[in-house]
Amino acid sequence: MSIKIEIKNLDKLTKLADKFPAISQKHIDKAIVRSIGEIDINTKPLTPVKTGRLRNSMIPIFSPFKGVYGSPVKYAERVHNLHPAGSPYLNPSLNKTAVAGFLSIGVKRSLDKINETMAIALNDIVVELAK
Repeated sequence: MSIKIEIKNLDKLTKLADKFPAISQKHIDKAIVRSIGEIDINTKPLTPVKTGRLRNSMIPIFSPFKGVYGSPVKYAERVHNLHPAGSPYLNPSLNKTAVAGFLSIGVKRSLDKINETMAIALNDIVVELAK
């Protein structure tokens, strides 16, 4: 026994589904770039400076649906975790606002904006698919 069901507009839904990966990647990747920019804005003022190498080494790396922000210098993690997060550095820094855990704190300060940016991306995906 079988029952045949006809789904109206199935061809339109299929076309939307085919478009979804490219449309979603475009909007999500844009949101990731903006989010990492926000992290950069909130992290660099907290980064300790002796020579400027650590602060200037903070870079983003992007790939589809992914963004990474950090420093490739070998001592970055050690400096980041030297004291409890939020603690001022005991060794003098040219940056008087520098605190340990600078990247973690920069990310925390960015979360509201990141969530807002991702919500906008989701809305933009829906709007573009509905066209």
